[in-house]
Amino acid sequence: MTKKKIVGLFVGLSIILLIILCVVLSPFKTKAAYHFSDFSGRPPIHQLGGASAKPSGLTPAQIKSAYNLPATGGHGTIAIIDAYDDTTIEKDLATFDKQFNLPACTIANGCLVIHLMGQTKRDSGWAQETALDVEWAHAIAPKAKILLVAAKTPSGANLLAAVDYAVKRSHELGRGRIS
Repeated sequence: MTKKKIVGLFVGLSIILLIILCVVLSPFKTKAAYHFSDFSGRPPIHQLGGASAKPSGLTPAQIKSAYNLPATGGHGTIAIIDAYDDTTIEKDLATFDKQFNLPACTIANGCLVIHLMGQTKRDSGWAQETALDVEWAHAIAPKAKILLVAAKTPSGANLLAAVDYAVKRSHELGRGRIS
């Protein structure tokens, strides 16, 4: 048998297997609506090695170059939804900004707005995810405002409530702080 015939046979058998699986599994299909409220998010951070005095990896300028992004970045509002409270996010962002010569992004200058969706606890995994999200959003678009909304927990219902809040409030950033 030639290589072409073997590939054709393999593709044909794969299609038949897919059809059989669809027919066999069709009675087990769930409703089309996905129940996100039953979901619980987890930060996808995997840390390799320990802390170092100097960051390793790519710089904001290298990322912008790799993805052909404008050097000055965009503007507007970037809404970031994470779970729990990262009590050191403003300080961490200041350290990141200083390391990469980025303009300051603080609560005082209106660049960073933080909204907690109720009483939230601190979680080190989510704090790392929040820092990563906020720092790199600012690195890519240093002229943009950042609206960080911290969901009470990583449940689907609480994350969706945070998304709803961000959608409703992001347009207000140009008019000062959000209460």
